[in-house]
Amino acid sequence: MMPIGDVGPEIALILASVAGLMLSAFVRHQRQWMAILPAATGITIATILCVRQLGATPTLSFSGTWALDGLTIWGRLLILGSTALVLPLIPRWLSSDRRHGEFYSLLLLSAAGTMLLAGAADLLEVAIAILLSSITGYCIAAYHRDWSISVEAGMKYFLIGGFANTLLMIGITLLYGMLGTTSYASIARMLAGGGAPSPLLILGIGLTIVGVIFKMGAAPMHMWMPDVAEGAPAPAAAFLMVVPKIGGAIALARLVVLFPVDVVDLRPSIAGLAVVTMTLGNLGALWQGDVRRLLGWSSVSQSGYAMMAIVVIGITPKALPALLMFLTGYAVGTLAAFAVVTYLRGRTNIEDYAGLAKTKPWASLVLI
Repeated sequence: MMPIGDVGPEIALILASVAGLMLSAFVRHQRQWMAILPAATGITIATILCVRQLGATPTLSFSGTWALDGLTIWGRLLILGSTALVLPLIPRWLSSDRRHGEFYSLLLLSAAGTMLLAGAADLLEVAIAILLSSITGYCIAAYHRDWSISVEAGMKYFLIGGFANTLLMIGITLLYGMLGTTSYASIARMLAGGGAPSPLLILGIGLTIVGVIFKMGAAPMHMWMPDVAEGAPAPAAAFLMVVPKIGGAIALARLVVLFPVDVVDLRPSIAGLAVVTMTLGNLGALWQGDVRRLLGWSSVSQSGYAMMAIVVIGITPKALPALLMFLTGYAVGTLAAFAVVTYLRGRTNIEDYAGLAKTKPWASLVLI
């Protein structure tokens, strides 16, 4: 079955991205900000389509590659809401950029890729979704082409992403070679009988997990987050600290549930990675003198907190609501912090924030 309506929100974002790109190609530099209009329209339409899908019976469509369930729908709504909150930060920050309008199109395509990742029920779809969100993410991370720190951030993101995506593809190839399928439903049926897994199967699962946690910014694929938080345009940094983490967390939750405990128990490994991620993120944040870099390290630690909910997915019914609630709170807090950074453009040294409650009380309140 291929009901196009199941991916209506993603199609809305892609069409809005194309519309914004066409608009920005024909308007003067001073009017590039107008590309925000098709972007906002696309997000609004996608949100309406997602809301209309709430309460629908969970289904697998597109030959079992797309899961339309509560987790997918709520994840998409969270991604759309976060992307919508980033939009108002863009015009002022990129007003002097002659290619300002193209930024909105890249942002929407990256959001669409993350939404596909949240609903993926096939390993190949996971790979495609990660590639779509990653390639566009590299571009917006290095959007300040004349600033060496931004270019360095984009290059580090690209190199780590290229390595992680290569590991992901090798892992998927091994799983396909061992199981003869990439569909989650088929994999679940094949592993239902239990039995000792082969070393290649374990290796394939491990490499696939590494590829997915790259999107979350969790250890050991976390090194790009502080650099991107510091060097990317502030709206891009806000987006990349939040939106990919949502899609990655949902994809990881599906993988943890997919593999039976008596075949491959992923939970101890995920718990171990969570501990390492929380520890590295918080220790790294302690030494930072730049607010944006501090937020980047904080975002690393937040990935570890999200993974603790993923560890108990399938064990307690409260795990999924807890994960979504945590991601919602994290998104609001991080986007609010980067909104203040955008408002105080050029002031990222932590000493510059001394006395902010007196000089700019509303900005101080939002940051708190």
